[in-house]
This record gives sequence, C-alpha cells and structure tokens, in this order.
Amino acid sequence: MNRSRCRPAASLAALALLAAACGLGCQDVNISQEKGLILLAPTSVDFGTVATGLVGSQTATLSNSGSARATVSSVTIEGGDGVFTVEQGFDGELAKSESVELVLGFTADLAADHEAQLVVTSDAENPQEKYRLFASSRDPQLFVYPGYVDFGVTEAGSSESAAVSLANDALVHVTIHAATITPADAPFSVDLGELGGEVPALLGPGVTADLQVTFAPLDGAAVEASLALDTSDPSQLQIVVPLYGNDCEATFHPDFDADGDGVVSCAGDCDDTLPNVYPGAPEACDGLDNDCDPSTEIDEGTECYDDDGDGHTEADGDCQDGDPDVSPGAEELADGVDNDCDGELDEGLDSYDDDGDGFADDQGDCDDGDPDVYPGADEIADGVDQDCDGTIDEGTDAFDDDGDGYSEDDGDCDDTEPFVHPDSAEICDDLLDNDCDGDLDEDCGATGDDDTSELPDDCQCRADGQRSLGGATAAGLLALADLIRRRR
Repeated sequence: MNRSRCRPAASLAALALLAAACGLGCQDVNISQEKGLILLAPTSVDFGTVATGLVGSQTATLSNSGSARATVSSVTIEGGDGVFTVEQGFDGELAKSESVELVLGFTADLAADHEAQLVVTSDAENPQEKYRLFASSRDPQLFVYPGYVDFGVTEAGSSESAAVSLANDALVHVTIHAATITPADAPFSVDLGELGGEVPALLGPGVTADLQVTFAPLDGAAVEASLALDTSDPSQLQIVVPLYGNDCEATFHPDFDADGDGVVSCAGDCDDTLPNVYPGAPEACDGLDNDCDPSTEIDEGTECYDDDGDGHTEADGDCQDGDPDVSPGAEELADGVDNDCDGELDEGLDSYDDDGDGFADDQGDCDDGDPDVYPGADEIADGVDQDCDGTIDEGTDAFDDDGDGYSEDDGDCDDTEPFVHPDSAEICDDLLDNDCDGDLDEDCGATGDDDTSELPDDCQCRADGQRSLGGATAAGLLALADLIRRRR
C-alpha cells in the first residue's frame, strides 16, 4: 500500500535532523507493506485419457489476486517422468488483478496413469505454489472387418463396391495415417469419405467408419491385391485387408458355387450343377461320380455297385455281393450258402432236403420230392417205397408177402402161403383154401367127417382123428411146388 504521511519528531534533535534532510518542510515517504497473491485456475489440471503416442493439451489461468504487483520467476513441472510439458509458460510481473493463460501438454508412449505437479515461483505472498497434474494414457484398439473382400465374378467394364469397416473400441482416438492399395495398378480403389476424405484422420472412441472399396476390372482375369491401413494402434500399426476379384481359388464365393453344395468349381467340384456331386460326397445309387474321385468306381459302396464282379448288384438281387459265387440264377453248390439267392440253401443237391422230411438224398432219401418218403418212414399201400428199403408196400395189404403174385388187396386170403391165391389150383387134402374161394379141398371128395370109406386109398387117418396124406399124394404136392417155383 502506498501512503503519504508526515511523522512528528520524537525529539527536537531528531526533528532538526529530519528538517535538515527534508529541507524547509516535510515531504511524502513511499513505504509498501502489501504483496501480490498468485493463483492458478483450475487448481488441478486433468488431461483425461489420451492415446499413447498422441499429444493432449490443457489450458490454465495464472492470475494475481493480491493487493500489490507480483513477479513470477518460473512455471515448471515437477515429477511425471517428462510426460507433462509447459507449452506456453510465463515469467514476469503481474499487476494487481492481472492474469495470463498457460498451455500445458501431455504425451506418453506407454499405457499407464500419470501424475505430476505444476510449480509456480514468484515474489508474491505465496512465493511457491504447486498444482496437481494428472492423465491416463491408453493404447488405441482398432478393429477392421471383414478380414478380406472377395468380389466374386465381376464382368469386364463393370464395377462392384464393398465396405470395409473400421471400429474404434478404445477410450482414445485412433489415427489412420494412410490407406494404400497394393499393387498400385490393381483395378481396386478406396473411398475415405467417412474419414473426412483424406488421411491422416482421427477416429474417435466408440466410432465406426466405413471405407468403400471398388473393383472395376478391365477383363475377366483373376486379380489379387491388398488394402493396407497404417494406424496408431501399437498392437497393429499396419492392418492388411486382402482383396480378390474374379478369383475362384482365393476364397469361397457363392458366384463360383452354382449348385450351392459348398464347393466351388475350381476346388474340384466335377459337376457344379448338381449339389450331390463334390469332392468327398458319399456315393449314391445314381450312376454319378458323386465324390469326384477318379480312383473310385461310380456308385462304389452302394447297392448299385457290383462289389464282387459277378455281374449282379444288391439292387439286382445279389444277396451276398462280396461273394462271386452268389447271385440270382447262380448254380447252387453244396456249401451251406444260398448261391442262387432264392432264400434256400443247397436246394436241388444231394445234400439238400428238398421235401423237408428231415432227410436229403445223401442221407438215403430215395425220393426227396415226397415228404412221405425217407428212411424209416411207415409204408403206405400206394405203390411207393416210403421207407426207401428197396421194397414197395411191404407190410401192407398191397404187398405180396409170399411171392405168389397176389397180395391181400388182390384177394390172397393167406399171403404167407405161396400156394394160396385166387388163381391157385386147389390142392386136395392140404387143409388150405388154395383158390381163396372160401372152400377147402373142393372137388377132392368128402372131407370134414370121421367116415374114411370114401377117402382115397393113400389117405390115412391119424390117431388124433385128423386126416393125413398118403405118401403118393405128398410126393405129388412136392412135385407141384417145385414146378411153381421154377416157373417163377
């Protein structure tokens, strides 16, 4: 404070000295006891989040709020490892209520949280004041999609466009330094419209921008190129997006897959008009090379393929297509296999029981077409050898048991006696009905009583009352029997 005042002498001597010094009277004396007050607004400076490698900037106001002038000798940074800077400082005198603007900077190469102090030194009432500075540096995080662009088939003289999206998922800006097509003469171009039309360009936090890539071929030749994006993302300083046009072999594109089976023609699809034909497809029973494999046969492994080479497939009725001896119409073999695929085993062979009676030809069945004929079967009076013993109807009424040419069915009344049958001559006195007419020894004289006067001379009566033939008669009978045997 400046004040003008006159001080009275404490003593006459002092007054005299003062008068001598002052001349003829009192003069004003300028004595200051007040100082300036230097303050910073804001009292702390927050740079927020800044991308690594980029420069953040903040301003602050330095003012003299005291009652007198003040001189600022320096504005410096203390701490922070050099990431904070004073871009526009101040040194000099600030009058009362006067202020100046400071510009402070921040940049860091590593992602971290940073803090320092701004130190203001002056001759003010507060000769050194410290103010807090803090900032966070974070890496950019840029995503580019799709990972490649395939334009498929594009006719010469025409053009097609596709978007390549850039997405910044970080909390800081990403810088796109360059966007370049390589090789330069490739028929591709890129439009940076959503990035402001030129590079370098900033992409803000959470922002997505589309680049338009255009393919304009001069002919139908396959073309490969790339879009290179130079960025500030330290994890991917350059992002390369492959570009393809009219290139069947580059990627999968539906333009080259006419049948929609997932395999393009240049990838080995031997018939791109049929969705069931492609490399690795299962063979179907359709006469096509489904798997596009020339080393395998058409329809191989299906019921339409003749696996055993016998001229028949499963579809043709081959009941065992792994055995060339088995097929419809094949000759049946004695092997326990249905060679002709008719559902029966070994039929028509000696080992096969054709009539189902439990016996085959080689087991003694003398008629394997008749289930009533087999070894041990009961004989039936039907003129057939049921038991296969070589004799027909034995043991039945139709069999001539005594060999006289007549059976019971023929009227033989005693088929155990060869001299008894319907056409036999009656033999006198043999007590048999030789001609089976119900009479014994008819036309031989009286029989059947005790009167022997009418019996022939050679007929004698036994003591038991029965008649016996004399020697002559017996001899005649024996001669007759011998004659009959010889004729037979």
